[in-house]
Amino acid sequence: MRLALLPLLFLLLPACEPVQPTARAAVNLDYARTSLGYRNSGALSAGRLLLWDAEDNSLVTLQSEIPLGTAAPTQPVQLEATSVRGVQISSSATLSDQASAAIASKIRDDLSFVVKDAVRVNSTQVHSGISDAYKALQASGVNAFRAWRIADVTGDRSRYRFVVLTDEIRASEEEIRLDQSAGGTASFSIVDQVAGNVTVTVPASTTAKCSGDGVVCYVNAMVLRVFLNDSGNLDYEPSSFNSERLVTALRGLS
Repeated sequence: MRLALLPLLFLLLPACEPVQPTARAAVNLDYARTSLGYRNSGALSAGRLLLWDAEDNSLVTLQSEIPLGTAAPTQPVQLEATSVRGVQISSSATLSDQASAAIASKIRDDLSFVVKDAVRVNSTQVHSGISDAYKALQASGVNAFRAWRIADVTGDRSRYRFVVLTDEIRASEEEIRLDQSAGGTASFSIVDQVAGNVTVTVPASTTAKCSGDGVVCYVNAMVLRVFLNDSGNLDYEPSSFNSERLVTALRGLS
């Protein structure tokens, strides 16, 4: 993947005495939530079914790929992924909550990914696809009720939910832009009352899988609560969720 590296920016406080640089921080953009979906920083693809444990914020891949059905792919265009959220910040010094929030705000507002030759592949049959996959798993001789942990997901609906990956963005390449600039070093500075002057770098390399011919660069996620309906069959309803917690959980996938 080719990443555009960007000019150094300084966020200055109107103070009389200069603050000397004392710390360095870096942002992890893997699986970040954007306006196009979640960056594919692993082997993610539409149709993957996950069990989300909200108590310890972990994800487990469940057996079966969901036959989602897809609309006709769109024509290739250049897209821009903005509103980048859920970044992970590491630092050589302890940062204040205000500094961490300022870094996250800077990334959200001023960093974007330009995605080239982008094609949208939207999913069309999520609920029926889940039901079909469950029946097929049962027919294969697998105890689907146990494999999909139905007792857990229906018994404690506040803790357990299904996550179905949907709506892919396939592309050939992405590049990172900060403040719509290209070239130089991808970094900026903030002043923290705890750590002093902090230089924040955007990585020059990443594990995001967005380099090749029509690879899956972004995926979206549908989060569902699962219940047994009046007929005793599995049924699903959309659930609200914190997308930044889902980013953290995605980073924990092997």
